Amino acid sequence: MLVVSLAEGDYIMIGDKIRVHFDHKVSRDSLSLGIEAPRDIQILRGKLCEGGKAQKPGHQRAKKKVST
Repeated sequence: MLVVSLAEGDYIMIGDKIRVHFDHKVSRDSLSLGIEAPRDIQILRGKLCEGGKAQKPGHQRAKKKVST
């Protein structure tokens, strides 16, 4: 496991196609991350993966944030 500290605007790359960036929203018990990845890569919260609850391909997925 890799553990990093990110400052506002920082990001990490997973391979050459997945970018995870700190979205500068932190509260007492959560933080906000942005994940940019190709549409064919499924991204799920851990809660959905536990106990076989993962969504099947084709079900609704999080909307991608489009940067301008």
